[in-house]
Amino acid sequence: MIMLMMESLESKISNQLNNKKMNRITYEAEFFDKSQHPKMELGAHYSVDVITCDSDGLLNIAFYDYDTDEWIFHADTMHDHKTIDFIWMYAPEEFILKVKQKLSEYKEGDIVPYKNSRGNIKLAKITSFETVDNGKIWFRGIDTVTSAKVYYPVHLSKKLKANKI
Repeated sequence: MIMLMMESLESKISNQLNNKKMNRITYEAEFFDKSQHPKMELGAHYSVDVITCDSDGLLNIAFYDYDTDEWIFHADTMHDHKTIDFIWMYAPEEFILKVKQKLSEYKEGDIVPYKNSRGNIKLAKITSFETVDNGKIWFRGIDTVTSAKVYYPVHLSKKLKANKI
């Protein structure tokens, strides 16, 4: 049932992104009862966003507030989640990365600016993307002149491009 919901969610997002079909992602999920709370990061007051599903098949995005000891839902629904059972799962990181990449101006094969270790602005051809620990997307690429390997944050490259430096 959850696999079908994920395929449905993937299909909806795919249709919204210029009607281009997203690459299929196979995701093995672990499901939790609402009485189980997402792991608490040191010093955090609330959890990461998770995907929930109730017995009616209603999907939602929620997080757990550790201070008030309750679930908070991003979408206001007709359900009172304090009385309705639901299960939850962590959002699939690969899926989120694919969506972020689709929404990014940059694609694999693009030639984009970056600063090398000497502070010189150069160009690189993107070969892949990855999400680092803080949630930012970095690209891997090859310098267009020297063929050196490049690893650089997408958001900083976009600033260079916007400033046309």
